[in-house]
Amino acid sequence: MSNEGATMEEKTVYPQHGESNSQLHVPGSVEAEQSAKKPTRSFRQLFPQYVVLPHLITNSFVLVGFIIFLVTLCYQWIYAGFLWNPLGRVSHLEVALVNQDTGFNFNGVPTEVHQLMLGLFSGDSAGKLVSSTIMNPALPLYHALTWSALPDSTTREEAIETLNHGDYWALLYIPSNFSQNFLSATNAATRQSWEVEWIFDQGRNYNTQSFLRQAKNLAFDAFSSSLAKQFLTSKAGPMLTQAMDPMLWVDFLKVRETVLHPVRAYGSNFASYVAFVVSYIGCLLTVTIVSKFLRMREVSRSWKFPAVRVVMAWGFLAAVLTLFQSISIMIPSVSLANNQFEWRNAGYAIAFVWYTSFAFLSILFLMAILLSAEGFQVPGTLLLVLQLTTSDGIISNVLQPGLAKVGLAFPMYYGVRGLRSIFYGSLTHTMWINWLVITAWIVVPGLLSMILARYKLRRLRHENNNNGKIGDIVASEDPTYCSV
Repeated sequence: MSNEGATMEEKTVYPQHGESNSQLHVPGSVEAEQSAKKPTRSFRQLFPQYVVLPHLITNSFVLVGFIIFLVTLCYQWIYAGFLWNPLGRVSHLEVALVNQDTGFNFNGVPTEVHQLMLGLFSGDSAGKLVSSTIMNPALPLYHALTWSALPDSTTREEAIETLNHGDYWALLYIPSNFSQNFLSATNAATRQSWEVEWIFDQGRNYNTQSFLRQAKNLAFDAFSSSLAKQFLTSKAGPMLTQAMDPMLWVDFLKVRETVLHPVRAYGSNFASYVAFVVSYIGCLLTVTIVSKFLRMREVSRSWKFPAVRVVMAWGFLAAVLTLFQSISIMIPSVSLANNQFEWRNAGYAIAFVWYTSFAFLSILFLMAILLSAEGFQVPGTLLLVLQLTTSDGIISNVLQPGLAKVGLAFPMYYGVRGLRSIFYGSLTHTMWINWLVITAWIVVPGLLSMILARYKLRRLRHENNNNGKIGDIVASEDPTYCSV
């Protein structure tokens, strides 16, 4: 054989001096060594068609998961954050104080009792003592609420008018016979209750008034006990125990409540804001149906109509749907026991809820046009949560963080306030403002959505002018398409 042929023959190679058999390299065994070093293939590598998760976990999946996390965080943060600690903010509620006490009348009163009262109240009326204690910044009762002392010349009717106007959340009224009622305790047979009057508008916001009453009870229970202890431990204490009816100290200073615009059933208060939550959800469904399903039809019948007329027909269908929704929303409030329509009747309430739903439709239609029929639903739902928690429906925004005042910019706030005016007669003087703001929310987003929808529809027709119809170009992201 030649040398080239010899290279192809298998040769026996013997180990050199100092080499073992294991260190000996045998030509022709490279493939075997590479095969020995190749790692074992996994089940996923051998059968990729049976492993689903690796195909699903992509960058898009991670992005979607992160978006879901942010959305749920926003939902929970809005709910919990705005309603977290209302009792801690009760001191922000404004309460008016009116003292009409005319002082003591000592005609026919024994001299020792006369002197006792003059010393006990430092020559002033009992109402002056109570009002000055409330308005003293050094004492805890002053900080329990935000007090505003009205002039002593203010009558009870005038003070109630400020309450009905929404200037204050409650009124503490000290009557003209306040001092004389305390003096009457010298005779057990003729003793009158020593009391002040707490007047509040329950229909304005039931839950807020419940928190306010709780704070008021705690504050005045402590004040009454402290004042009784102060009297009994003073130098005049022994004389007071002898001169006054012992029952006075058991039931000392009382706070009698007068409720304006009462809520006879808690469910009625609940319905005053849930009605607009249901209305908003109905509008959300309506916009989704109109913008998603009607756009899929052929437009051959609408080709001869101007685009603006098609868009107006689209809105007309939505308005008809919301009318039936509004009627169904008010049926429980009319049918259940203890229903209330103190200011206006049920027909007026249905009309007001329906009119407010137009504002919701305008907002949601605009979102659908800008974000598509599928893309507007998440921000639309977030807007619902934001409006619910800041609309004064659950609690007043006075008991919420400052950011909650953003609710005053949205239509649900004025819808809730208006429906409570209809139900209970509370804040009826603001009804024109409710109508005005809701109208603004109908007109501005409504005009914008109509202009954009008309533009998209005309552009769609122009692009397909050569075919004479709108065919496959009807894109899924175009929520303005309608065949009416």
